[in-house]
Amino acid sequence: MKKVSTLLFLALMLSMAQGASLLKSDFSGSDGWKQEYGGTWQIENGTCRGKTRSIWSGDKSWENYSFSCRARCLEDGDEGQIWLSFRYADEWNRYTIAIRGGQLDEVALFRYRDEGYETPSVMCPLNIPLGFDFKGNQWYDVKVEVVDGTIKVWVGDTDRPQIDYEDASPIPHGAIALGGNYHLCEFDDALVNALESIETGDEVVFSDSAIKVNFGPKHLKIDGFKNSDGSEYSSKRGFGWDKNITGSLRQRSLASSEKLNTLITVAHKETTATFSVDLPNGEYYVTAVAGDPLYPGYFSAYLQDDIFLKGRMIGAGESHHAAEYARVTDGKLRLRLNRPVGEAGLSLAYLVIEKWNKVSDLRKNQQKTEKELALEKEQKRIHQRQEYRPVVVEGIDKNSRTEISLNGNWLFMPEQDLADGSRPESPESDDLNWHIMNVPDFWNQITLWTQENGPFGLRGQDMFFRYDEIFRTREFTFDYGATKSAWYRQWIDIPESAQGRRMIVKFNASASVSTIYINGHRLGDHVGMFTPFEFDITDHIKWGEENLLAAHVSSGARKQTGSSDKVAGVAVSMAVTDDMLNSLPKGMIKSIATTTDFSYTSLPRANGIWQPVTLYMTSPVVIKDVFFKPNLRGAEIEVTVENPTQLGFSGEIGTYVAGKKELKKIFVKKNSSKTFTVTTKVNNPKLWTPETPNLYKLKVVLVKNGKQIEKYSCSVGFRTFTAKEGRFYLNGRPRWMGGANHPPHGLRPNDEKLANEFLKLMHDGNQMVTRSHASPFTPTWADAADKQGVAVSLEGTWPWVALYGAPMPTGVLLEAWFNETLDLVKQLRNHPSIVIWTLGNEFCYDPRYHQDEDDPEGGYLEKMKILDELIGRIREIDPTRPICIWSNYTREPHIYEPILEPNGIDDGDITDPHRYCGWYGRSVFHDANHNGGYLTGNLGQACMSQEASTGYPNNDNGSPQRIYIQMYVPQSWIGDEAYEHRDPATFLEYHALISKEWMEDVRRTRRTAGWQAFSNVCWFKNVTLAGHIEPYPVYYEMKKALQPVLVSLDQRDRHCYQGNEFSGKIVVVNDDVDGKDVKGLSCTIRIKNADGKTVFETHEKIDDCTYYSNRTKDFSFVVPHGITPSRMDCKLEMTLKSG
Repeated sequence: MKKVSTLLFLALMLSMAQGASLLKSDFSGSDGWKQEYGGTWQIENGTCRGKTRSIWSGDKSWENYSFSCRARCLEDGDEGQIWLSFRYADEWNRYTIAIRGGQLDEVALFRYRDEGYETPSVMCPLNIPLGFDFKGNQWYDVKVEVVDGTIKVWVGDTDRPQIDYEDASPIPHGAIALGGNYHLCEFDDALVNALESIETGDEVVFSDSAIKVNFGPKHLKIDGFKNSDGSEYSSKRGFGWDKNITGSLRQRSLASSEKLNTLITVAHKETTATFSVDLPNGEYYVTAVAGDPLYPGYFSAYLQDDIFLKGRMIGAGESHHAAEYARVTDGKLRLRLNRPVGEAGLSLAYLVIEKWNKVSDLRKNQQKTEKELALEKEQKRIHQRQEYRPVVVEGIDKNSRTEISLNGNWLFMPEQDLADGSRPESPESDDLNWHIMNVPDFWNQITLWTQENGPFGLRGQDMFFRYDEIFRTREFTFDYGATKSAWYRQWIDIPESAQGRRMIVKFNASASVSTIYINGHRLGDHVGMFTPFEFDITDHIKWGEENLLAAHVSSGARKQTGSSDKVAGVAVSMAVTDDMLNSLPKGMIKSIATTTDFSYTSLPRANGIWQPVTLYMTSPVVIKDVFFKPNLRGAEIEVTVENPTQLGFSGEIGTYVAGKKELKKIFVKKNSSKTFTVTTKVNNPKLWTPETPNLYKLKVVLVKNGKQIEKYSCSVGFRTFTAKEGRFYLNGRPRWMGGANHPPHGLRPNDEKLANEFLKLMHDGNQMVTRSHASPFTPTWADAADKQGVAVSLEGTWPWVALYGAPMPTGVLLEAWFNETLDLVKQLRNHPSIVIWTLGNEFCYDPRYHQDEDDPEGGYLEKMKILDELIGRIREIDPTRPICIWSNYTREPHIYEPILEPNGIDDGDITDPHRYCGWYGRSVFHDANHNGGYLTGNLGQACMSQEASTGYPNNDNGSPQRIYIQMYVPQSWIGDEAYEHRDPATFLEYHALISKEWMEDVRRTRRTAGWQAFSNVCWFKNVTLAGHIEPYPVYYEMKKALQPVLVSLDQRDRHCYQGNEFSGKIVVVNDDVDGKDVKGLSCTIRIKNADGKTVFETHEKIDDCTYYSNRTKDFSFVVPHGITPSRMDCKLEMTLKSG
C-alpha cells in the first residue's frame, strides 16, 4: 500500500539499520558473476562492462539489503542509459531502475514479474527527474535500499533519494544484477549489505500522549484508539459528527492493519461532514489517514474551517497521510470532510491528534520545511505582483483596426482562496495579494490520450512533455490541483485619444465557462472550451484612466448575480447541474495533477484562458465577419457589417486580393447588421494545393465619404475541394488524399514554431493530409497548415458523444455543442488547408445498440436526426466543404437503405473505417487482409480511413507505448523485444515495415479516395520540442509509400533461396501532383547484399499509366547462386523511370 503525505516527504520512514556485508566486488576478477544468455560482458582492468543482458551475482534468497555501485554509460553525448536490478531472479522477475539521459534526465523504477501470470507483468510505478543533466562517460554513484516493500534509490550526489516508494505487493527476494539494456555501460565497486526489516510508512511513531480516533462499528476495539461509529456529537463522549452518519461506516478485510479496514465515508449524495473533538486550547499536530482498501477515492478536508488538508485522488489500496499544525482557541478541534461535487467518495480511516510540543523534532522539521516552501512561494508571488504592470494602449490608427495584445501576465486568484464577500470584478477591490498567471495557458497540467494516467500508471508516451508540464506548473504560486475555478484581472490604460473608437475585447478560447466584466459591469458569459467570443466594452470605458478587465473561468456552473436570467451563459430552459456542465465538450484534452512524490492524479478538466486575448479598436461601424468562398477564377466574398449606432450607415465595402480591387456601395440600418456579397474575378490565380500552398492576402475595408474607416485582413487561398462519386476532387481534378494524423496540436496549441516545424515535416514526408483527432486546430495550427501545405480534416470537440446506445445530450448541453461546432466552422472556414469538417470521433451509432428499447430503429433514427440537423446547419454556413458525420462511420447498406435514406437523413459525404492491421489485428501479410481485405463498400461515399493504426512508438526513445505492453499488443509482433529494456530499434523497424506495406496495399487497390495512417504524433522523438524533433524510421518509409507516383512490390514472401524462382507483381500507382499520365515506363529490380552491393539486376517494361489509376506487371527471375555461402539479409530495390 502506497503512503502519500501532504508534507514534503512521504509519511515518516525510520532509518534502515545496516547489517552484515553480503557482497563486495571491485571486479579484480569474475568470481561470483554470471551472465544471462545473450549478454556481452567483460570483467577486466578492475571494472565490468557490457550490454544487452544482465550480469548478476549474489544469493537469490536475499531479502532486505542495500546495494551500491559506481556506473557510467560508455557512449558520448547525453542520450545514454544505465540499468541495474535488485531482488533479481531472472530477466522477468526483478526490480530494475533505469537512469536515462537526453531530454528526460530521469530515473525510473520497473517491476518485472511473470510468476502466476500468463505473460510477464511489467509495471513502472515511478518516473522521477534526476535533478541534474545526465552525461555519457561520466561516473555516477548509485545506491538502492530495499526493505520489505520499501524501495529507495539515490543517483548522483544527493542527500535525498530520488525514488522513495512502497510496493504493496513486493517481489520478496533476489540477487543483484548490472546492465540488462541496449546501451554499453561500465560498473565498479559493487557493494551489498544486509538491512534489518523495520516497520515503515503506516506505522508512524506518534507521541505517547496522542489522541487516536478510529472510525468503525460500535463494538470494535483497537488498542490505543477511541472509536467513533458515526454518531452525532455528544458532550458526554467529547467527540462526534455534526449529524448522524452511522450508515456511512464501512468495514473491509483487505488491509494488513485493522485500523485501515474500518472507515467512514462521504459519498453519493453527501458532500460534507464535520467531526469535532473537545480539546483544551493550545497547539496541536493533526494527522488524518484516508483511503479505502477496496475502492479509489478523493480526499479533501479542512481543519478549524480554514486550514486546508491538500486534496488528491487515492487509489484503491493506498493510504493518504494528511498532516497539519492547528491551534484550538474555543475548546474544539474540527475536521470538515469536503468532497467536491463530481469527485469519488471520501473515506477516512482514523485520526491522530498530538500536542505540538510532543511531536518529534524530525516531524516538526518536515512541517517546517513545507512551511518554508510555502514562504518561498509567497515571496515569489510578492515579487511577481510587484513586477506586474498594466497594459498601456498606444499607436491608435483612426483609419483602420488597431489590435492590442492582452497576452502575458494577468493577475490571478483561485476562487477557493478568495476572502468571503470579495468582489473581484470591481475596480475598488484590492488585488495586491493576487498571483500572476500567464495568458494564454492552462492553469493545470494538460495531457492527451497518449500521456494520460491509465490503469497501469502513466501510458509512457512522452515523459519529456510530462516533466515539462510538471516544471511549468511547479512555478505557480498557487495550488493548481485544487483550483477548479478562478478569477483573472488585467488592468488596461486607455488614453483619452481613443474616444470615438469602438473598443472590443476578444477571447480566442477559454476553458470552459467564462464570465467577463469591465470595470465591474458584467458583459456576458460564454460556454465552451474551443471557440472565440467577444464583447463590446466601449460604453463602460474610463478614458484616460486604468480600466479593469476581469474574467471568472470555471469548469462548473455558477449562478450570476443581478437580474440575469442565465446560468453560465445559456438561457435557462431546464435545470443545469454541475454534472451537466462537467460534461461539456473538452475534445481529447485532459488534465493531471502531480504531487511532490510524483504521484499522478487525473483532474476532471483542463482550465484557463488558454488562447490569446486581444483588445481591438474600430470605427463604430465594424466589419463583423468575412467569408472567402474561392473558386478557380476568383471568389465570392461575404462581408457582414454591423452598425450599432442610432443612424443608418451609407458607404462602400472595398475588397483587395490577388491584385484585384472591388468596391460595392452598401447601406446598413441603425442597430442592425447585414451581409453583402462581393464577387471578384482573378485570371489564373496561383491555386492552393498541399504541394503548392500559394497564399494571398485578403484586405476588406469600410469606406465612408471616400475615407477608409475600418480594415480587416487575413490570408486566403484559391482552391476548391469536393467529394462526389466516391472520390475527392481538389481544384476540379480527382485527388487521392494520402497522409497521417494527428499532430501534437492539443499539447502545444499556441506554439507557432512547433506547428510550422511539425507540419513542414509532414509535408516533406508526403503526408499531405491530416486530421485534428478529437480536438480542433487552433488558429496557430491552421495558419501553419495553410503555409506549409497540409490539408486538414477538422474534427469536432466532443469525441464519443452518446457512444453506442447512450442517450444524446439535451437542452443546454446540446445547444452548447451545436453552438461550439458552428462557431468553429465560422472561425476557421477561411483557411484553405481546412478541407473537411468531421463532427467527432467514433460515435458508433447503430440500431443494435438499442435492442433493449421498444423501437431499436426508432431510437437510432432519433440520434441520427440530431446529427442531420447539425450537418444541415454546417452546410448553411459553409457549403464549400464535404462533411464526415463521424470518424469511423461507414454507410452500411442494411442501415442506410431502409432507415436513413427514406427519412432523408444527411449522413455526410465520407465513409471512414477505422482499422488496426498489424496492431490489434492481422497485418496485410495475412490472406484475409492482403489486397484490401480490410475494406468495405462505400455506397457512393468517398472512402478514407482517418485512423489506420499500426502501433504507437513513444516519443522518448521509440519503444512501444508502455500501456500496450501491459495489454500484450506489441509482443504479438516482435515478442520479448517489445519490452522497454530491449533495443527499440526492433519495434521501430517492424513498425516502419508494416506501415509502409499497408499504405502500399491500400494504394494498389484503388478502392479508396484517400487514407490516413495513425498516429503520426508517435512517429517522432521529442515531438513537442521545436528544434529537437527527430523522425523515426516509419517517417522515411511512409514518405516512400506516399510518393505521388508509386512503384511497389505485390508479393508477400520475404525469404528466398539461391537458384530458386522469385516472382511477383510490379504495381505502378499514378497520383501525379500535376495530374499527368506517366509513359514509357521501365522498372529496374536489384538485389543488394548486406554491404549494399548490387548482386543481381533485371529490367521490366510496363504499360503507360494514366492519372489516378494503376498498372500491374507480372515478373519472375531466378535468384543467382554465389550471392552468399550462408544466410544473408538482402534488400530488393525497385526503381521506376518514365520516358
